[in-house]
Amino acid sequence: MKIWFHAASVGEIGALKPLIKRFMEEGFEPVITVYTRSGVRHAGEAFPGITVRKYPFLDNPFFVRKWIKSHHPVALIIAETELWPFLIGTAKAAGLRVFIVNGRISDRTFRTYYSLRWFFSRILDKVDRIYAKSDKHRRRFILLGAGDVKFLGDLKVDSVMTPVKEISRYELGFSSDDNILTFGSIRSREIPHVLDAVRRLKGLVKMVIAPRHLKNAKTLMEELKQAGFSVSLRSKLEGPSDIVILDTMGELRSIYRISDMAFVGGTLENYGGHNVLEPLFFSIPTMVGKFHWNVKEQVDYFKRRKAIFIVEDSQELVETVRFILKNPTIRRYINEISRKYFSTYGNASGRIYRDILNYIE
Repeated sequence: MKIWFHAASVGEIGALKPLIKRFMEEGFEPVITVYTRSGVRHAGEAFPGITVRKYPFLDNPFFVRKWIKSHHPVALIIAETELWPFLIGTAKAAGLRVFIVNGRISDRTFRTYYSLRWFFSRILDKVDRIYAKSDKHRRRFILLGAGDVKFLGDLKVDSVMTPVKEISRYELGFSSDDNILTFGSIRSREIPHVLDAVRRLKGLVKMVIAPRHLKNAKTLMEELKQAGFSVSLRSKLEGPSDIVILDTMGELRSIYRISDMAFVGGTLENYGGHNVLEPLFFSIPTMVGKFHWNVKEQVDYFKRRKAIFIVEDSQELVETVRFILKNPTIRRYINEISRKYFSTYGNASGRIYRDILNYIE
């Protein structure tokens, strides 16, 4: 039995991954369409052997009919907010069950959609059920005229909860007594800020710096050596060092797990931020800069509960590190908040799968 998954681009494919895998584990065959070429490549790499096709530039009922005729899916599952009238309407007319998963509507988009709710309510009326990524988004879909909206968790949280590769602090040249600060996903314009913080923290903590783009590893290495630090690359460890630069792929979450605190990059300059849930899943005291609009909902959740630190600049970052070191009970409090968050928002793929299965059966 085939299930048709549709996504806009790479990020949406990332959200769908846990759900697609769940359907595959239960014997269903996914077929995937993606609006962007980069998304098609990403989906093909994530699911080799699965049919993946680029969705047309313009919403096209002829493509939809041909795709359905070729693959005979029983359901269409759309990621987030791809409200294409022909995609949804033609699939529904062909007898498919239609679902939106991880449904979200941004502040700006909601204002536009609400002014045109007479139009969008007709599209949403053809959707069997919407699984919103939070209660806030559930309410927004209802205000736009959707009839059946549930909140069963956030699929993007599921990807953070998967097992990680086991790496020990001894493997990196650190001891059990060292306090380890990890700078994760550092972007190029942030490097001067990070270097300033690192110089101020010399002798206080051991550090791991993970550049978002590996091409920046060499720049960091040279700058830190000039500042008098002993530095090693993760790929070429040379005994104990003050700082390890993570120049490998896919190990950042493993490094967060053995850290004592973390700073999540893309937030000291206007990049929008990266995944704050990765360190928070391990109950790590976590810092971010003020430019975190990409992850605003997650930051706001922990900020309201005083379980995340927002820093303006490198000086505040250093002051926050000192504060965390002086208050070791913080981690126990963050653990309580983190466990509550992941129990509420996590395991969405299992809940959504079981709910969709009721419709299909």
